[in-house]
Parts: sequence; C-alpha cells; structure tokens
Amino acid sequence: MFIKRWLGGLLAAAMLLTGAFPAAAAGGSETANRAAMQAYDKVVTSLIERIGVVLSEEMDEEGVAYAELVDFNKDGLQELFLFYFEKEQHVEEVWSYIDGKARKIHSYKDDLQGGRVGDLGVSLATTSSGAAIIHTSRYGRGLSLPEGEVYEMSSSYTFYTMENRTMKEKETLFLIAREYEDGKETTSYSQEVKGSSKKLSAKAFDNKLGAYNYGKRKNILTSDAGYKMLCLHPSGNAKRLYDLVLKLRAGAHAASFKNVYSALPAADKSALTAFLYQFNASNPITYNKSYTNAQIAKFLVMSRFNHYIEFEPASKVEPITDSNGFMYYPYAKSTVDQWTQKLLGTTIPAKDYEWLKYKDGYYYMLDFEMGGDPLTYSPQVTALYELGKGIYYAEFVSFGFDWDYHDDFLDHKNYLKAMGTWSEADRNYGYSNLQYNIKGGYAILKQVGSGKNQSWQLLQFDQSGKLLTDSEILKFKLK
Repeated sequence: MFIKRWLGGLLAAAMLLTGAFPAAAAGGSETANRAAMQAYDKVVTSLIERIGVVLSEEMDEEGVAYAELVDFNKDGLQELFLFYFEKEQHVEEVWSYIDGKARKIHSYKDDLQGGRVGDLGVSLATTSSGAAIIHTSRYGRGLSLPEGEVYEMSSSYTFYTMENRTMKEKETLFLIAREYEDGKETTSYSQEVKGSSKKLSAKAFDNKLGAYNYGKRKNILTSDAGYKMLCLHPSGNAKRLYDLVLKLRAGAHAASFKNVYSALPAADKSALTAFLYQFNASNPITYNKSYTNAQIAKFLVMSRFNHYIEFEPASKVEPITDSNGFMYYPYAKSTVDQWTQKLLGTTIPAKDYEWLKYKDGYYYMLDFEMGGDPLTYSPQVTALYELGKGIYYAEFVSFGFDWDYHDDFLDHKNYLKAMGTWSEADRNYGYSNLQYNIKGGYAILKQVGSGKNQSWQLLQFDQSGKLLTDSEILKFKLK
C-alpha cells in the first residue's frame, strides 16, 4: 500500500517539523536556527566520521562521547556542545552560528589520565540566563602546620558562560576542608573572578551554587584518584548521537515541510529501503531533464558488481576480453533496458561506455575480479517530504553491516527492510557502525503507477553527505 492511499488522512495529522527551537529576535529567528541546524549537522557528522563514536568504557578509545544542543545565553539560537576523546585527551567544544557559519567559540582539552588525586569533572547546568559548563576538581593533600599535621581537601567549581558570542570563564568557587590531628575540622569558602579573590560565607557559597542550578546539573565526566569515567553509559551513545543528527536535520527545514515517513505502513517503509538499496553504488545520480548516459552506465556496472541489482546473464553468449585482459560478461539489452526504465524512467543509447561495451544486442559489463565493499549498506529513510504530483524528497542514513554478520540477518535480507522491523540487537549493531556513513544523503523520488502496481523511480540521488536546503527542495515542487 503506497502513499496515495493514505496521504489524505495523514496530512491532517502529520507533525510539523519545527525542530522545537524557540524563536527570538536577537539572532534566534526561525531562519537563523534552521541554518544553524544544517551547519551543526556538518560539524557533528564530520567529527564522527573522523574519530568514530565511543562505545566502551575504556578511556583509551577515541570517539565522540556526548553532544547536545544548548542555548547558552537564551537568545533563542541554539549552540552545539561537543565532548570527545582524541589523542589521549578529552576535548570539549562549543559551536555557535555566527555570520552565516558554524564557528567554534570554546575549546578545552585535558589529559585523560592525570596525576592529580580527584582530577577533573565536567557537567552542564541550566541557569536563569541560559546555561553553564562546570568544571569541578578535588585535590587532597597532607600539610605540616604549626597546629600539627593536617589533611586538606580542596574542591573547586569553575563556571563558563556565554558573553558576546563567546564562552568565558565567569568565576571559580573554592571550598577547603581541613581535618586536624586533634579532631578539629574547619571549612572555608572563597570566590575568584578575573584573578581577584574574596572570602565567602557558607550561605553565600551555597547561593552561588544554587544560581547555577548545580544540584540539577547533567554530569558528563567524573573522576576519582586521577581516573576519569563517563557518566552516561557508552552502550547507548551511538543511538543518542543518531537521534541528535535526526533532530538537527529536522530543525533545518521550515514548519511548512511535513515529514510523512513515520506514518507510512511498515511494508511501505521496507519497500522504500529496498528501492534505495539498489543505488548504494551510485554517487551521485542527478536529474536535469535527462540523466547523463555515462552516469547510468557506470551505475549499472557498479550495482551489478556489488550485487545491488541482480541481472540475469545471457547464458548462451560468451564473455569478451579487452586488450588488458579484463573480462566483460554479457547481458541482453532488453534486460538492461527493463531495469533502467523501471528504476530511472529512461534507457541509454546502445553504444560503448566506460566499463560497459555494446555489441549485437548485448551489453558487456566489466568484471573487476577483485573484492567489493566489505560492508553492505541499508539506507534507512529518516524524513520524507511530499512535493506534489507524486514527487518526494527523502533524506536517509545508511547503516553498514559486515558480510560476515550473523546469517539470520543476511539470509533474510533484513538490510532491505525498514529498521523498525529489526531486532534490538541488529539496530544496536547498525548504530555502532554509524561512523562509516553517518552523513547519509538524499533522493528525489517519483511515485509511478497505481494500485498494486505503484512503485518508485529515481530523479536525483546523492549519498556524499549533502542534504538540500528548503529553497533547493522547492525547485522540485510541482503545483
């Protein structure tokens, strides 16, 4: 059952993709937020592709450990907070959308395993004026004082807030607790701002912590005796990052764009996955009134070689060999034309192309005689927008699976099905491989036929990570 049979009832109930980002006059307009979300998407996905995702509790693993959208100064424009491990350091960054670009406005690095007792903790807290990054540190030591031997525990709380489109160290609070040989205990409090220090009462100290909502902070990193630990278990990290990417992509489109994918029946979702799967070897296929014939020829050869399209070879015709000794296998022109007409709505002239030769009613496709991609990819649609007269814009992320992944998944060709039909274990495995193709891509699709004969044709395809802006999408909108 395809879209035309349920679209009428769906549009009235479909959720608007506002991205839930508040609008504000000071740089936080809906337009600015949409542009920011698209810019942040590139920052996040590029970082994941470069260093991967943290999936274990071992602190020697490089990868993105946490990411979140935060409005640090309550101007209505979200910033992007990133926390990751690289080159035996933990790195925290804040990115903001300034002058039409995503710009890094804060960066802090610290060795993963320091020599300090207690070492560094990192957290986020919301405040009345926005949000703050909090660095905490505890350091214990023994002292020899005139009063005798003393054990001292020093705790510090450093707060970073946003001012004038950059993150600045606002202040540091200190709590020093001492325990003397005779059992006496003392606690002192102080505040340091821009190098100037002053003492605080216990009440003033507590009020300061309360102003930063310290008791309800979100802990990201903690430490004990110099050993650092993530506060969020990394087993769910890939899924959290995937959800953030989807949130960014949803927020990049205006509210007038309605994502109809979630309301599709499961069978229709799987049919869309299976259709896009056939183009895994194609990057990109474009449509400008007609396809480039050379593009289609290369698509056919690569799709057959990687088994994305299963052609029936000509059994009574011998392969041919070129001057370099490469083998070309024969396929009837009628078979090839049938596939291109079905998938692309066109055919190619019968002649020679790169990797594809034509002779006497047969296309001969180059066999590379070497291994293909070690992964098979399942393109999962994340958003589907109806543009009119059967034209749709789809965004997708491709989940990679090793060919030696468990037989049940591969034998049943679950990679051709919507991930909502997968087991939890298969979904988690897919999330764990996201760094291989987190950028995904987009497709412009045309729905053809009617009733049981409804199917898809491809008008444009790109899986290089590029996604279209609203204005680019609207060029395909038919009224």
